[in-house]
Amino acid sequence: AMKIYQSAVLRSASLFVATSDQEFRSIRNLGWQQPIAVVPNGVDLGVDMQQEIRDGVKTFLFLSRVHSVKGLLDLVEAWALVRRSDWRIVIAGGDEEGYRAKVESLIRLKGLQTDFEFTGFVEGTRKKACFDRADVFILPTYSENFGIAVAEALANNLPVITTTGAPWSELVEHRCGWWVEPGIPGISSALVEAMACEPEELRQMGQRGRQLVVSKYSWEKIGMTAEEVSKWVLDPIRPKPKVVDIYTQ
Repeated sequence: AMKIYQSAVLRSASLFVATSDQEFRSIRNLGWQQPIAVVPNGVDLGVDMQQEIRDGVKTFLFLSRVHSVKGLLDLVEAWALVRRSDWRIVIAGGDEEGYRAKVESLIRLKGLQTDFEFTGFVEGTRKKACFDRADVFILPTYSENFGIAVAEALANNLPVITTTGAPWSELVEHRCGWWVEPGIPGISSALVEAMACEPEELRQMGQRGRQLVVSKYSWEKIGMTAEEVSKWVLDPIRPKPKVVDIYTQ
């Protein structure tokens, strides 16, 4: 009965809202022919704190759910291949389904305990401190509908490594990160390239990333887009917003 109800609700929808082009294609592939608006999630920009260039050990930051879909085992395997003693990896995020134990077990098996730090779930000032102490953000995920953690990292002036499982081709287009195939080869190659960058180069990548988020993903920008779409749904005589796709055979 619930499935029948849900199907009826979907059929009666005047508009679908997708957070990315990948999500948009998934909706179309399911056969739905209503208009679809692509409206990304927004991100709190916070204060523009320029990343300092620091000496000593540098940090890759993972900040997301500690879950199998996030590719952390691939990250450990990749790090075992390319590790450098002047870099480390911080894993921040809540454990789900006991997955952290699997990741820690692989870290011990590879003898990499001194390279990894787990912080557990962080929010507020502790979350901000993780971003502030990092040099590069990494999300080796297999699947994201948007990837809000990527947007947050960019807002905090961090270059980003993520995979094509996340809809972030803009990392390459705006020269603020690496967008590689999920799995060990892609992740290891991105790690090597990031570690080969001069600190000033990483800082400039981070600045470009924040500019991208400010121009496209601030809540002010997202709110204006959502309002424009809502007004069009209520009054289709208005000009169609650019973010809306009309189904054509």
